[in-house]
Amino acid sequence: MAGFSRLLPTYSTPSPPAVPGELNASAPIAMGRRDRAYFLAFAVALVLCWLPFKWAGYLAPGFSVTWVIVAGRSGEVFRRAIGAGLLGLAWVFACWLWNERFVLSSGILFLITHSSLALIWLFPAGELRNSLLLVRMTSLVCKMVLLQGIFGITQAIYGYTQKGTFDRDNGDIVQGTLYPFLRAEGSFANPMYGASMTLMILSLIYGVRLRKLHLTAVMIGAIAVVLGSVVHQLIFLFAAFCLAYLWVRPRFRLKQRHLIGMVLVVVVVPLLSAFLLSGNLSTTTAMVADFLAGRSPRSAVVRSVITDMRDEYPYLPLVGVGPGQFGSRAALMNTGLFFGSPRSPKDYSPILQNVVPDPMEGFLLQTWIANDGNPYYGSTQKPFFSWLSLYAETGLAGILVLGGVVLTALARLPRSHRAPHGGLPAFVCATMVWFLALLGFQENYWEVPQAILPGLILTKVIHAHLSHMHRSIARKKASHVV
Repeated sequence: MAGFSRLLPTYSTPSPPAVPGELNASAPIAMGRRDRAYFLAFAVALVLCWLPFKWAGYLAPGFSVTWVIVAGRSGEVFRRAIGAGLLGLAWVFACWLWNERFVLSSGILFLITHSSLALIWLFPAGELRNSLLLVRMTSLVCKMVLLQGIFGITQAIYGYTQKGTFDRDNGDIVQGTLYPFLRAEGSFANPMYGASMTLMILSLIYGVRLRKLHLTAVMIGAIAVVLGSVVHQLIFLFAAFCLAYLWVRPRFRLKQRHLIGMVLVVVVVPLLSAFLLSGNLSTTTAMVADFLAGRSPRSAVVRSVITDMRDEYPYLPLVGVGPGQFGSRAALMNTGLFFGSPRSPKDYSPILQNVVPDPMEGFLLQTWIANDGNPYYGSTQKPFFSWLSLYAETGLAGILVLGGVVLTALARLPRSHRAPHGGLPAFVCATMVWFLALLGFQENYWEVPQAILPGLILTKVIHAHLSHMHRSIARKKASHVV
């Protein structure tokens, strides 16, 4: 590790920084106080997000920000955190004052459950450019992927000994340390495992060029993700690869050693999926057909949000019905039914008040409750997902803001085969951005830190590294022209 780190450049010099893994023996390298604070914040967040406690994941964003402010002495993060907190609270209390039926506790919970997304803005790109920070993060991630991959494969093999197949519901048992037992938890641990593992594996792809351990981790992790059998994530991963390729237009050469990791994911994952998960793939096809035909609970609620709700809430298309008032995870949790049941609601008092907001009661609750007890009821049929919740609760304003963030992130990546190493690093980062965006079409992933937070931080750091590198090279070329 130490020998590899000495080969990487630092951003304290005026020379253009290297991409992850780029060799430059002449450049010094160092981790300052703030770099160490960011690394430790990420390390603790990574551990918290892989503990078998959902509450631990929700502590991770707050801890990360607080640690960077205190240990890293980042005044910029402090100012952004105060500003974002005050703005969020002002928004929630304004909705409460404007609408006497607004459920305040759900609105406040909305801010907490979306805290992972806030890190996109709270962590300035300018503080994340040190190459060694990225190297150490991916080194830690490599070990976590190996641990979770071996754990998940063991769980899958045990399930196979009981059921005689890796298909159907056997993948539900693959949950890593999120549920470290040899049975399915049945409460989103398996999808959280798949999403977080996929993003961590993507972050390791380029490091395969110089580190054999990364190659082992990518291979084991890819097998574990397939055995987890979260089919919508496998489909989204393939779609993200395609979209990233069209966006970045990278140039690949078969002689490039760092293509090995990408080939493992792009080729091995689809082949293993087709061979081991044929039953789940056919079931997913049928579910999509039901949605398009309007026969699923999801299609019914989507139709209601787009058409029927406008009659009762004419302001919905512009600003939504308010944070935490319809189908977000915050709204669902605050009913007491999400982690409980209609007969035995989960009581959060005195911290939270178990209430069903009016928009949810009128257009979502009955459909959700009527289908939730079905053992064959998966996330593809659930009547809520992040993009729908965002539109229903914040309107087109929220869609435009988040959509603008996604497009801005993509626009700042080098988009040419002439970029360093044929554009592969930018291609990997674009794949992570697209994958995160696509997850929002399936479930309320954006409110689950255990599913997205480690991958979100990695995406931010890789993006900061690449976009700064791209600007530095462009400035150098311009100075040579002058």
